Amino acid sequence: MKRILLLLALFLAFALPTMAGFCTNCGANLPDDANFCSECGKKQVKEQVESAVENTDKSKLEQIKEKFRQKKEKAPEIEVFRAKTDIYLYEKRGDEKDVLKKNLFFKPRRYRMKRNSSFKILEVVGQSYLLQSIPDKEGRTLQGWVTEEQLALRSNWTKKD
Repeated sequence: MKRILLLLALFLAFALPTMAGFCTNCGANLPDDANFCSECGKKQVKEQVESAVENTDKSKLEQIKEKFRQKKEKAPEIEVFRAKTDIYLYEKRGDEKDVLKKNLFFKPRRYRMKRNSSFKILEVVGQSYLLQSIPDKEGRTLQGWVTEEQLALRSNWTKKD
């Protein structure tokens, strides 16, 4: 049985590279270097398709690079804020609103950002803010969600309209 599987694998390994192309008209298997289909006789236009694909890939790559350059130039300055008191950051968005809902199955994971620590706002979703602390002397950072109300109450951040 092992010999049969080995022979089949060897046959497929040698047969597939020679029959890797398909006719664009009838779909018949063709060798890679075939210029005409052996079934319907239609000329194969493989080189034009490959060059067109390469050109579109290059143009897309250039567009992506240009967008990256524009974003880099237009990157807004991220404001840094300071915590007046301890701020509790929650691991998942939504947990910061359900703090009072404590039971056996719901115990939100939270992190304490100490008083006078600096932080920046990464994302705003509704009235929830994703904060990230500025690395301390040991290089540790905290990241988590907090409500708009708690953020205004416990830091020097103010809502901009």
